Amino acid sequence: MAAANELTRNMQLRVHMLRLEEKKRKKQRRGNPAPLQFRYPRQNTLSVGRRFDWVPMQVPEHLSFSFSKRDATCAFFHEVEAAVRRGSHVNLIFIETKVIALDALTYLLALIQKIRWYFGLNAITGTYPVSRKVERLLTDSGFYKILGVKSRNKFKPGSIRYVKYRSDTILLGGHIETLRQDLLGDDFQLDKDVARKLVRAIKEAMSNVSHHAYESKSLRSKKMLGRWWLTACLDLSKNIISFSFYDCGVGIPKTLVRQYGMEHVRKLISLLPIVEPDDSQMIQAAVQLGRSGTQQKNRGKGLQDMHQLINKVEDGSLTIHSRQGSYLYNNVTTKIKNFPEFLEGTLITWVLPLDKVIANIKDLLDHDGVDDE
Repeated sequence: MAAANELTRNMQLRVHMLRLEEKKRKKQRRGNPAPLQFRYPRQNTLSVGRRFDWVPMQVPEHLSFSFSKRDATCAFFHEVEAAVRRGSHVNLIFIETKVIALDALTYLLALIQKIRWYFGLNAITGTYPVSRKVERLLTDSGFYKILGVKSRNKFKPGSIRYVKYRSDTILLGGHIETLRQDLLGDDFQLDKDVARKLVRAIKEAMSNVSHHAYESKSLRSKKMLGRWWLTACLDLSKNIISFSFYDCGVGIPKTLVRQYGMEHVRKLISLLPIVEPDDSQMIQAAVQLGRSGTQQKNRGKGLQDMHQLINKVEDGSLTIHSRQGSYLYNNVTTKIKNFPEFLEGTLITWVLPLDKVIANIKDLLDHDGVDDE
């Protein structure tokens, strides 16, 4: 009888200890929750963690192409693409990510779409971010749409308004019009003359892609020929409007020499004949050019329009990244720099104080002809 009672007490003690251990594990999980994987519709055949050996990759805390973050951001994107090319299936972990700048968002959208076209739908997935700011950005920009993923939350309109990305291989008037409507909405109307200025600059950047950005021989998918991506953001609290445009073509330094020749480029940036310009100097030369290689009347004005608006309002910035070079203009200074890390294609980001642009609209009207609508 005593032996039976001793056995019962030991079993009860064992059960009690197991319950304490389970409570401890639950407490640890609450303190360090596992990231929630993207939810795919049932009809999607992608199966996270079952059919594939997913390689986790932590997205940096601050993802941006600012000069201080450019190399680290490029290195992360290179790591993702290299893993996919090796045949791995990448799982992007957003649990520590707190900031994704508009330029990095544009590149991320393009990279994911390219990976899925080249390597299949199962090549890349990810986790929902912990930061609600980052989750709002991904939701509003169309990030989940590219991945075919269900958005986890619905967000009410806030002071920072993002629009869903635009991507195509041709330029249609509807792209710009729907962009304006989505960005500004019914409660914030953009002046027609301001809109015309913005439209012409953006259309020029888009049109350049189809003319000389891509080499068809290097493309693995016809979907990529002439492909561009465009994102935009309106910060109502600061009254700042931002556009980011990207193409993954051969880049400005290569196309510039093809169009104008090396001697003309050296002359633009005052280099000796024996000196080879680096990528940042090539970008600076491209900005200084007044007309593009197509010799069409309204071609080549895009970067000039961007500079003109920044100069007139004495605020805003224009940033261009291509290959290893970067260019930054903010009306006070012009900064160029070459970086160790390579960026495929061309990434342009344009930031404007919308209230100052509207206030100076009379001085911003064109004097060189009528803009193409």
